Amino acid sequence: PYMVVSLGGVGAAADALSATRHLTPLGGHNVLWVLGVSLPTFLLLLGESGIYQKFFSAKDENAARRAVLGMVVGVVLLETALALLAITGRAAFPGLEGGTSIIGRAASETVILHIARHALPAVGGAVLLAAGIAIVLSTGNTFMLVASTNATRDIYQRFANPDASE
Repeated sequence: PYMVVSLGGVGAAADALSATRHLTPLGGHNVLWVLGVSLPTFLLLLGESGIYQKFFSAKDENAARRAVLGMVVGVVLLETALALLAITGRAAFPGLEGGTSIIGRAASETVILHIARHALPAVGGAVLLAAGIAIVLSTGNTFMLVASTNATRDIYQRFANPDASE
């Protein structure tokens, strides 16, 4: 909201983006490019380790369903917030698109950092950076928990102590 207001409102942000290809259905890219970017992300969800971790750590089936539902809702909210932040950043800083790769990798990797440094007050920028760090750390934490769950279930419980309690 802070950035949208500083841009002059939603209309001004949309006007800043309308001069570019970003408001077209495929963002100015062809279908093959869109599939190449989105399909790996969707396929990643099939093996999402956090889901399996929630299944194994749930006390019963209903708890597992609630955990996965909560995770899905949280991911949708977080991804929507990140997408809106990136879209607003693109409107505020149209010159960030880099020529380093076919997808403008430099811009896609730095727009949120650029927002934190140049578009927000110091406290807001610090909170945004702290949120980014928290996302990275929680992902690492999930990977470590998945490894320990796999070791306990697949090795210890299967081979060393089949009668181990939950």
